Amino acid sequence: MLQQNAPGLSYSPIGGRLRYLGILDFGEPEIDQDVDAPIRLWRLTLVAALTGALTGCINLGLTLLFHLITNAAYYLELSLKQASFGMRPGAAWWFLLPAAGGLAVGLIEKYWSKSVTGGGIAAVQAHALGVEREARPKLVWLKPLAAAIAIGTGAPLGREGPTMQAADAAGTTLSPWFGLSRAERRLLIGCAASAAMAATYRTAIAAVLVGIEIALFKIRSRALVPLLASAAAAEAVSLFVLGPGMLVSVPPIHNYGPPEALPLYALLGAGCGLLGAGIYHGLDWARRLFNLLRIERPWRPALAGLAVGIIGLALPLILGTGYATDTQIFYNQLDAGTLGLLLPLKLLAFVIASGGGMAGGMFSPNFMIGASLGSLFARGFNAAAPGLRLDPTAFALAGAGAIFGSASRAPLAFMTLTFELAGESKAIVPFAVANLVAVWVATLLLEYPLQARRFLRER
Repeated sequence: MLQQNAPGLSYSPIGGRLRYLGILDFGEPEIDQDVDAPIRLWRLTLVAALTGALTGCINLGLTLLFHLITNAAYYLELSLKQASFGMRPGAAWWFLLPAAGGLAVGLIEKYWSKSVTGGGIAAVQAHALGVEREARPKLVWLKPLAAAIAIGTGAPLGREGPTMQAADAAGTTLSPWFGLSRAERRLLIGCAASAAMAATYRTAIAAVLVGIEIALFKIRSRALVPLLASAAAAEAVSLFVLGPGMLVSVPPIHNYGPPEALPLYALLGAGCGLLGAGIYHGLDWARRLFNLLRIERPWRPALAGLAVGIIGLALPLILGTGYATDTQIFYNQLDAGTLGLLLPLKLLAFVIASGGGMAGGMFSPNFMIGASLGSLFARGFNAAAPGLRLDPTAFALAGAGAIFGSASRAPLAFMTLTFELAGESKAIVPFAVANLVAVWVATLLLEYPLQARRFLRER
């Protein structure tokens, strides 16, 4: 059960709802003095920028490592190029590779650190709220290693969560060297979250909002300076090393629909809210199932990986981070039949992998699930009423942001992320409608945000 006196949390018996109070309340005098003092502000900004640069390097190392593992495991070659999963002719045994990766993650968990499993976002939020102790320095390299092994062998998870947790550990390691106060160290957690999203998706504005909505909940305007510094430094490292371009490519969208189409975005948002609630309960179901099996922790990720590999036999596109598949969805390169198969299989594989304790983030699979739902939604309405001429790309982007924004209670951040990917101001209103309706529906159906499962000791 949740401890009712946990720092930063308040438990209301009315509806049993968990309320985030915003432990970084910059209205408190002592915290105002810490952050408002010019010397302390710029010192904190320097540490935030260093954390951002380290986060960019962590993200780069994680990316190259899982490319190396994927090529070695699936194609038997040492290469850092991006590769697809399960496509090597005559190698039907590849479906066992996710199980091997899961076993490796389980052994790392058993012998080195229990914190290597899971998505990473919940751990960062728990640290920010004071529910869990500070991240250990060894997670700077151990969490990315476990995630690279899991994702590189086919786990249908993302790299943003592990990068965020490793960045938090990096900030925790740096803060004592600069004599940061307790409030400043908490703000640095938000900087780590922002840096991880900026390094991964290269959407700096959305990254700052992720730091606020996921980790900080409430800040003053001056605190934006270190958040922006960390996001800018992380994105700069990514751009310098990997070159220009977005992780997920989106074609120009010329048609968001007439004003009469806004109710359709609202309807899509309602569907995303329902599906987000379903994902929450699916993760809970998977966790309970693995508990009922009474399998020792090192073997749980291996069993989850075996199930993922078997699912991948039907459609290898569900394996790995799926960023290339996201691009295919946005460019309408996948037919409706493939999307109709991709959505449930990716959902099932993600729930099993996350519930079984494999290492990897939750945003990437939710992003693909939401994009698939949005694209199918637009195509379905176009088939039923050809005169609407809805753009599947616009609805795919709206769904991609709405589904995770609703489940995590961070609608502004993920609406802005999809807006930055679209690169057009015309996207703001329809995406806002989809996200707000999705959050409203999810709030009605879920007592707690998706990442709050960790606070309830459900892992």
